[in-house]
Amino acid sequence: MSAWWQQRTLRFRLALWYSLGGAVLLAAFSATLYFFVAQRMAQPLAKNLQTDLQTIHEHLSIGPDLVLRWDGEVIPANELWDAHDPWFELWDEQGRLVRRLWPFTENRLDRLPAAPVPGSE
Repeated sequence: MSAWWQQRTLRFRLALWYSLGGAVLLAAFSATLYFFVAQRMAQPLAKNLQTDLQTIHEHLSIGPDLVLRWDGEVIPANELWDAHDPWFELWDEQGRLVRRLWPFTENRLDRLPAAPVPGSE
């Protein structure tokens, strides 16, 4: 190996060392950035979403006549949802949207969100 290494030009050896050093630095930077995002941003977001989901489970009920109720009061079908309450969507098992509850009309979006993956909340 050392004979092969000694036969290479100085330019080649420096380029190889700089490439390897750059790759190691890039890998270290990428790992640091990934763990920062996962720890500082993704976990609090997941916790907030779980809190919102728990709030929805506590306050939302569906009557036998398939009427949605929030704290026992019927949610009107064509009224905008109060911005102080969590925003959420209800989907059935076939991937069809039952009701979208958020404080603005759908024409404010370029593209509506797709159905969630089955089995996820």
